[in-house]
Amino acid sequence: MKCAGGVIDDCFNAQTTGDEAAHIVVSAEGLNASSDLQQPPKVLDDIQAHAWQQAEQLLADAGSCTEAVMAYLTHKLPQTD
Repeated sequence: MKCAGGVIDDCFNAQTTGDEAAHIVVSAEGLNASSDLQQPPKVLDDIQAHAWQQAEQLLADAGSCTEAVMAYLTHKLPQTD
């Protein structure tokens, strides 16, 4: 990842999901990528695969707010704002 002063540094991103009621981690993944903006769909699919139910909420930063991600969320979670 390009950092201040033009320095290239090794960077990783990670996503985790949890069950609020049971207080357990449902899924976790580390990425060797400088950007994680396309991860929300994968995170939701991981929840479905590991917890056998759809997520009720998704918290993501503004970097994940792309047209492709929002279209997926609108389809997967119709109550998406």
